[in-house]
Formats: sequence, structure tokens, C-alpha cells
Amino acid sequence: MTIPFLLLLVMTGYKGMTQDSLQLTLQEALQMTYRNSPVIKESEYQQKEKEMQRKAAWGKHLPQLTINGNYQYMSDDIELDLNRVKGAITPLYQTLGNYGDFSDVPNPDPQTNDEMPILPDQQSTQVIREQFLSTARRLQSQDWTQTIQESEFATVHAKFKWPVFTGGKIRSANKAGEIREREAATKGRHKKNQLTSELINHYYGVRLARDAVQVRQEVMNVMKAHLREANRMFEEGMVAQAQLLHAKVYHAEAQRKLKKARRKYTIAQKALKNTMAFDENVIIQPSSKLFYLKELKDAAEFKTLAKRSSPILKQISLNKKLVHQDYKSKKSDYYPKAAITGMYDLYNKDLSPQLPEWMVGISLQWNLFDGLARTRKVQAAKFKEKQIQQIHIKTENDLQTAIDKLYRELLMNVEQLRELDVSRKHAREYLRVSQKSFREGMATSSDVTEASASLSKVRIERLQVMYDYVKTLAKLLEITGNSDKFTAYLQSKKTIYESHNK
Repeated sequence: MTIPFLLLLVMTGYKGMTQDSLQLTLQEALQMTYRNSPVIKESEYQQKEKEMQRKAAWGKHLPQLTINGNYQYMSDDIELDLNRVKGAITPLYQTLGNYGDFSDVPNPDPQTNDEMPILPDQQSTQVIREQFLSTARRLQSQDWTQTIQESEFATVHAKFKWPVFTGGKIRSANKAGEIREREAATKGRHKKNQLTSELINHYYGVRLARDAVQVRQEVMNVMKAHLREANRMFEEGMVAQAQLLHAKVYHAEAQRKLKKARRKYTIAQKALKNTMAFDENVIIQPSSKLFYLKELKDAAEFKTLAKRSSPILKQISLNKKLVHQDYKSKKSDYYPKAAITGMYDLYNKDLSPQLPEWMVGISLQWNLFDGLARTRKVQAAKFKEKQIQQIHIKTENDLQTAIDKLYRELLMNVEQLRELDVSRKHAREYLRVSQKSFREGMATSSDVTEASASLSKVRIERLQVMYDYVKTLAKLLEITGNSDKFTAYLQSKKTIYESHNK
């Protein structure tokens, strides 16, 4: 099965496959994990969410245009009763129509107005009185109740609002949106670093389990050969039955430990596939070996890296900036708020004709006293800033302590590995001499089994210490925010890889 084909299977989820073995370097495993992991996808979606929220906050700078539709039904019409006015002026018209004297009325007859342009006083009085009486009769017959608004009406309005001054609240909201977007990106990097450490732990956990199976299998092979030799020598009368029984006991012990190592390998495979979001039908074979570095940069350099790159410290710093923007937003409540407003009547049914078709204006709101609530909120935001500052100091100190601890563990692991290299060399020679002496009748079965157990113990312990080194290095790089540099350490010229043959 070729690598490109396997990569395609990885991307499609390996549905409907029988078990296949996929050999991967650590770099390949990391790439596949980043592509498939729900953790990475969740972080990407969170960053997009914060990006959209930041853009939404920027929209507060722009005017708002809305269309509102309303239907209203009132218990009664809104009316204006002017009958009292009518009652006050009607008697005046009647009085003037009965008793008024008038003159200088133009002659309305075109045939005679040239000879007599002005009517005589008696005729003038009669004409004007008739007009007053006619008006009085007309006023008397009319109802002076005016309907201003019918009880049932509907409107469709376009409304416009553009904040022109908010005391800095909109600017603070936009700054906060930018900070939240950066915070999401920082959290994404933190989760990616954590996922990297998790993948390294499980990847090399499989490598450790597989190498341990190999060691246990080699021990099993040695015990089988030793048991055959013991049987032959017992049949030839060269060793006692106790020697044969001793060989059988250690053969059974080697078989039990081999089965246990295989079960651990199966468990480690499941953990790795879960981290990589792989199907159960694939067996992953790590090709990158366990390793350690002959020397590391000073602990002080890791501490400097943590101050500059640690996602945890960056999140706290961004959170402090976010709280500062909240402080500025609370402080903006002391200032007045001003906005340009407008309204246009798009459509109406039975709306009063006395109302205007459109209007524009400026609204101003200034809360002068709110029971000292603003002052308390501003003070609370200020205390929150100081609180986060203390959290930053404590977290930085904790990181420095953690780096010291992890760095010392790395040095201790290297020291143990150097000592175990010597012990492994002696244990190999001890097993070789014991096997030779047993065949010559100069050593007992217990000597051989003891030598074999001693060698396997040293080899397993060496693998475990090297695995601990890798895990510790991954954790150290994670908390300093430099998990992406792990592969550089893996390929360094100072790297010493695991070898079973040394």
C-alpha cells in the first residue's frame, strides 16, 4: 500500500477497511492530526466566530436604517370638540345680522355699477346683514367636532439613527472585538500545542509499547532456547530436575510478560488513533525512534521563551486589555450620548393627515445621576484590572517553577540513560557468559534466567526513561509556547536515537 493511497484513506476515514498497517514519521502523524482533529477544527470555528463578532462591532459606527410596521386599534377615535367655539361666535353673527349698520358696499350688479359703484347705506346694511344671518344659520346647522385620528390605523415607517457621540463606548466595543479575536487565535495556538504534546505522548507511547514487545519477544526466544537446552541436558543427565523446573518457571514468566506487553501495545494504539481521529481498522506503526539530546540550552533561555511566547501568559495579557476596554466603556457612561435621527412615512392607512410625512432631528441623552451606579462599576472594572495583574504575576512565577522542574527532570533522564547504557553493556555480557557456562555445565539455569531478566529489565527501563524524556521535552516546549519546534529537536545533530543493538 503506497503512502499517497494511505493518505487518501486517512482523509476519507478508512470506512469499510480491513486492518492495515500505516507507517508514519512523527511529522506525518502531526500533519494528519492537525488536519483531522476536532480540537483544531473547533479552534478554527471559534476564531471565525470572534472575527465575525469583531466585524459586527465595527458596524456600530455606521447609521442604522430600519423599517417598522404597526397596526393600532384604540378604544375611541381621537376627536377635537369645537362646539363651544361655535356657541361663542354664532350669537355674534346673529346680532350683526339683525342690528348691524353697514355702508360702502360695492355694487355687485355689472349693469348699474358704473352709474352707482357704491350701494346706498340702507341697501349695504341689508346685504351685509343677510350674509351674517346666512353664515349664522350655516354655523348653527354644523357639528364642530373634528376627528383627528380614527381608532383603527396602520403605518409603515422607515427610521434612521446614526450615533455621532457615545463617549467612546463604540470605540471600546471595537477594541474589545479585536482583542477577543486575538484571544481566540492565542487559545487556538494553546490548544494546538496541547494537542501536539498529546500526540507526541501517544505516538511515542506506541513506539515504547512496540519496542517493549520486541524486548519481551527476544526474552521469550532466549527462554525457549534455554528451556530446550535444559531439556536436552536433563535427558543426558547433565543437570538436575530442579534446574529444568527452574527453566520452565522462567519460560512461563517470560510468556506472561510478553502477553502483558502486547496488551499495553493494543491500548497505546487505541489512544494514538483517538488523538489522530483515525478509524479502528488501521494499525499505526511509528517510524520515528525514541531519542534524547546530549545537551540542551540553559533553563534561563526556556524561561525567556515562556515570557515571550507562552499562550497562557498571552491570554492573561489579552484578558487584561479586555478588562481595560470594559473600564473605558463603563467610564463612557459619564458622557452624553448624541445621535442623528429621522423618520419617513412609507405607507399608512387611516393615519391622521395632520401628522408629517417625514422628520429629522438630533437626540441627546445625558444621565446626570444614577445612584452612583456608574462610579461603582468603574471602580469594579479598575479592581478587575489589578486582579488580573496579580494573576499574571502568579502564573509567570508558576511557569518559571514548572520550567525549572521539567528542565531538572530532563537532566536527570539524560544522567539515567548514560548509566543505563553502561548497565546494558554489562548485562549483555553477563547473559552471554551465563549461557556459555550453562552449556558447559559450569553455571545453573537460575544463572541464565537471572542474567536474561537483568538484561530485559535494563532495556525496558532504558526505553521508559527515554520515553519520559520525550514526554518531558514536549511538555516543556508546550508551556513555553514552542511545541512546533519539537521536530527540530528530533532532527538535531545533538540527538541520540534509541538502538537495541548497542
